[in-house]
Amino acid sequence: MRVIAGEFRGFILESPKSNDIRPTMDRSKEGLFNVLNQDIIWFKLFDITMILNGALGGLVSITAGPDLYNIYTPILIGSIGGILVVYSVTLFDKLKLDDPVGALSVHLVNGIWGTLAVGIFVDSINFLDQLKGVVVIAVFAFVSSYIVLFTINKISPLRASDDEQQEGLDINECGHEAYPEFKRAF
Repeated sequence: MRVIAGEFRGFILESPKSNDIRPTMDRSKEGLFNVLNQDIIWFKLFDITMILNGALGGLVSITAGPDLYNIYTPILIGSIGGILVVYSVTLFDKLKLDDPVGALSVHLVNGIWGTLAVGIFVDSINFLDQLKGVVVIAVFAFVSSYIVLFTINKISPLRASDDEQQEGLDINECGHEAYPEFKRAF
């Protein structure tokens, strides 16, 4: 199987350069393994969505600079990313932030961690520059999103009415129930 940067052998991506090996897929395994351990130790259960999000968190956390690390650093970064998923999902639940699939934990938290990890583990890149980049992007994303969503909400309200929510948006938006085999509890 051919891959753009080189040849794919198992979970190791070898580029055409002689000594340049980037085991990116192994980082997803590290995130998955650490979440599996954290999930069983902390929650005493086997949650497949948390495990899959841990694997994704491991991958997201190394994408800021996969070509800048040595061969072993992504293992540590992906492992920390997988563990961060477990704790951030719990934190967002306690803060009552609506994140049913864990996208904030995987992408926001591990995106920030991965960006900061470049500043921590790469000698030629300054940590404070990475931190400044995270803050600038966060401010820009929040302000621009707020302006756009505020404008759209004034033109056409984004929130469904209480009656529409009670009835279900699948009926109001699509004209039929999405899951007719389920019985309503109210």
